Amino acid sequence: MSRINTRTAFLISILFLCLSASAQVSDRKTRRDADNADKLFSAENYWEALPLYKSLADANPSSVKYNNRTGICYFFSPHKTKCISYFEQTIKDWGTDTIPEVYYYLGTAYQMQNQFDKAIYCFTMVKKSVKPLKNSSAATSDYDRAIEMCNNGKRMVGDPTSVRILNLGPTVNTFNREYAPVISADESKLIFTSRRKEGTGRKTTPEGYYYEDIYIAEKLSEGWQVQSLDSTYKKEKHPFYSIFFSKARNIGSSLNTKYDDAAISLTPDGKTLFLYRDEFIWQSTYDGSKWTKPVALNDNINEKRSFQPSCSITADGKSLYIVSDRPGGMGGKDIYVSKKTGSGDWGPCVNLGETINTEYDEDSPFITPDGKTLYFSSQGHNSMGGYDIFKSELKEGKWSTPENLGYPTNTGADDIFFVMNANQTRGYFSSVREDTYGDDDIYVLYFVPQTFFYAAVKEGNDLKPVATTVKAKGTTSSEDSISYAGSKIPGRYSLALLAPDKYNMTIETEGYKPHSVDVKLPNQNYKKPFYQEVNYQTVLRSDGKPLKQLTTIYSAFFDIDSVVKADPTLSQMRDHLAAYSALVKKLDPNTSKLNFSVSNFSDQINPELPSTPEIASNSGKSGQPDNSGKPNTSGTSGTSGTSVEGSSSTSTKPTSLESKIDTSTRTTGTLTAAESSELRTFAPIQFDFAKNDLKDEEKAKLDDLCNYLKENKELKLKVSGHTDSKGSDQYNQVLSLKRAKAAADYVTSKGIDPHRLSSVGYGKRQPIAPNENPDKSDNAEGRQKNRRVEFKVFVPKPAPKSASRPAAKKPTNNAK
Repeated sequence: MSRINTRTAFLISILFLCLSASAQVSDRKTRRDADNADKLFSAENYWEALPLYKSLADANPSSVKYNNRTGICYFFSPHKTKCISYFEQTIKDWGTDTIPEVYYYLGTAYQMQNQFDKAIYCFTMVKKSVKPLKNSSAATSDYDRAIEMCNNGKRMVGDPTSVRILNLGPTVNTFNREYAPVISADESKLIFTSRRKEGTGRKTTPEGYYYEDIYIAEKLSEGWQVQSLDSTYKKEKHPFYSIFFSKARNIGSSLNTKYDDAAISLTPDGKTLFLYRDEFIWQSTYDGSKWTKPVALNDNINEKRSFQPSCSITADGKSLYIVSDRPGGMGGKDIYVSKKTGSGDWGPCVNLGETINTEYDEDSPFITPDGKTLYFSSQGHNSMGGYDIFKSELKEGKWSTPENLGYPTNTGADDIFFVMNANQTRGYFSSVREDTYGDDDIYVLYFVPQTFFYAAVKEGNDLKPVATTVKAKGTTSSEDSISYAGSKIPGRYSLALLAPDKYNMTIETEGYKPHSVDVKLPNQNYKKPFYQEVNYQTVLRSDGKPLKQLTTIYSAFFDIDSVVKADPTLSQMRDHLAAYSALVKKLDPNTSKLNFSVSNFSDQINPELPSTPEIASNSGKSGQPDNSGKPNTSGTSGTSGTSVEGSSSTSTKPTSLESKIDTSTRTTGTLTAAESSELRTFAPIQFDFAKNDLKDEEKAKLDDLCNYLKENKELKLKVSGHTDSKGSDQYNQVLSLKRAKAAADYVTSKGIDPHRLSSVGYGKRQPIAPNENPDKSDNAEGRQKNRRVEFKVFVPKPAPKSASRPAAKKPTNNAK
């Protein structure tokens, strides 16, 4: 036992010595790492100090020094927002002794992540710790400005714009910085700037970044795919139109040197590239095989005491917008414009003025091909943090107040170097976001086409405007379908909806039953509006009591631009909604590229009333109440998709209206042969194609009829509407009733008692002339004769006397 204990003790002592030696080695390594990290930190070489401090902080999680310095190193690295957890731990351990700089760095990181409330708290803590200078607010103005930007951000995040943003992916972006994209007008070439290890110089700047080089990528394809949206926007999966580029390559030694070389603008034809080098703007031309040696622009552009980091040239090559910090500006970097002189060189630069430029920095201008819209980035105006992208329009020689492009285009981080394609449907810019590969990445922004709904809502035969509300709910886009509601505006409503998607449109009008129509919005590359006209009418029985409500909804996608191009006289259509809807109903979808449909609904108003053979359309206000005083909206409804009379039709859910409105030829009275021979007959009146309004020449016939009725007050009149054979049964049935009602309304307007009239529609079922020739060709003359309203005057048959009914017996009470 003694030998065993001695041996055990010896082994334990050896182990202890080994552990002690290991601990001493570890302590020496820790001290060495700490010393090296401190030296790098003092030299502001944060990138190399970062892994050392991070290792020390992870090993000593309660060390205020290591957590704080790891946070600072991250803050000045390509991964700024990774500082958050280290600064949060620093504040937790440091407590009330936390220095203001920690709150400032943490607040800025929160702002970059759009955590604006947390950022405001941090900036407020900094303000409390900083004493303002006597008679000056300069010491706290920077923090007030930061709080102001955070409040801007909160408002914009709460009201996002209709754009979609995607990272261009690993063929373009890397762990390093990618920024300043420029594109040819057709997007076939993407040229950008990057700081990569494999760059031409393979050396780093004093700040630890690799020098800038210019890279190029070619468009491979474009098409629809399902993508997760940028994490700064609402997360959802959506079919999305994307563009794909080849793996980027270094553009070559003809442009890149061992120092900084950055691409800043490209002419629309892709043949002239502007570069930033040595604080000046340079120009190079592609000769078909290579880029020529860059040449610096003249002294008007390159002010020798300043630096000019970016520019943009107009499509005609006559104006150059540049950025410079030259003396005499508004503060920091400003945007200037230079015009080409008669000699072909650039003239003096003119500051764009205080509308565009602020006391803060402006950068990266982009002028649209027409020279009328300027996009640029600014730290001023109503920025939500760092640089935001703005746009301003040139109107009557003056720039409009810059408009922030909003969230999610802009974030609390820098969003800069925005350029657009030729048709202004896509933009490219640089940003730092949650899905960034490294530091700055290049993103593509799609302006999602909005489909604008415009509608006219009318009631009665005179189609008076009526207030309504329309609601639209997306049915396919995502688990978080968006609902839209238009405000009540007499006679019209409008909505802006995202495409592509399916929507259920619900139309709600006081006094009428709500109706829903499913609408599919197509993929669009431009704003193509959708028009509706909703017409309400009440169908009456022959005794004047309301029986049914008829609702007709005309719907059409309408490419007004192509129509106006073909007929410039229609240009005023853009400003007149009623004219739009009227034109929509007349145009043939095969010639005007319309997606046109008509939805008809027939709803029982008073189910207690039995149906009668004839149904008279109300000549007064639609929507009459039943005996309860309230509109009764019970009953059935159906929808159909048909074109106007004379167009092709595409049925979606056919519903026969023949069971709902008159299909009989009977009148409300009968005549003897003798009576019939003594009564006058009247010629029918004619109507234009797809119309129900009375022509002036036909009113003379009606005046003669009215005079006859005034002279023979015992007579009654039946008014029968008819159509030609073009169009669907449903559409023609409604049109025939409208024609009959128009004639009846005219007669009553001349003083004839409406109780003496009944009106009925027969659609196309009773032609008096062939609609087609024997060879099946169109018979226009015959169809004209069939578009008519006929009149029959008659002596009403006396109502039968009612049989006497025996008096009801008085009930007896047999209860005991």
